[in-house]
Amino acid sequence: MTTWKRRVIFPVVAIVVATVTAVGALFAIDLYLHHRAERSAGLNVWGYRGPRVNRRISLARVVVLGGSTVFGYGVTWDEAFPAQLQKRLERLGDANKPFSVVNLGYNNEGAYAFRFTLEDYEYLRPDVVVLYEGYNDLLGPPAVLNHSVYRHTSPLFRTTGYFPILPLVFREKAMALTHGGDLNAAYASEQKTVFRPGLAARVKSGALNAAASL
Repeated sequence: MTTWKRRVIFPVVAIVVATVTAVGALFAIDLYLHHRAERSAGLNVWGYRGPRVNRRISLARVVVLGGSTVFGYGVTWDEAFPAQLQKRLERLGDANKPFSVVNLGYNNEGAYAFRFTLEDYEYLRPDVVVLYEGYNDLLGPPAVLNHSVYRHTSPLFRTTGYFPILPLVFREKAMALTHGGDLNAAYASEQKTVFRPGLAARVKSGALNAAASL
């Protein structure tokens, strides 16, 4: 091998190996965080709340869309109302065709997000769609519409359906820092700082937001 080829190939190989290693490490961390959070306060790898469901068996599939009330913000996944709905339907249902209720809610989303969410999860082929919304569309001035589709902020989700949780962890930590450690207040007024954070908190918050964006 000639000298110039070595000078070109070796750096390229080193960059590829370093990139693959870094991406693999981030993916492993993301899977770990999903495993820790998906049954408590977070989302599973496909971006919805609760255990992952089979794409389709012999089920009566119900999907529920909405904001934090559907998501069950502040409670575990099995305390959210879609999980409670499934338990009640199971008492009334046919043992040969059980119900499967999927929680597709997402904090702060309004009715605008419904179409996108239904398209994203079309593969679940629901028999019944429950739309539960209102409050998130009444916040702010009347002329300001809620166009939030939070899952679509992830290019990885839009292209593969896999929802990375690591950026969300960074963002929520940054939001809490700029709201005195109160994540509830951060979600209540996402774009408004409710106290004047110190320089250290502002720097840390900016760093976390930059990491989330990256």
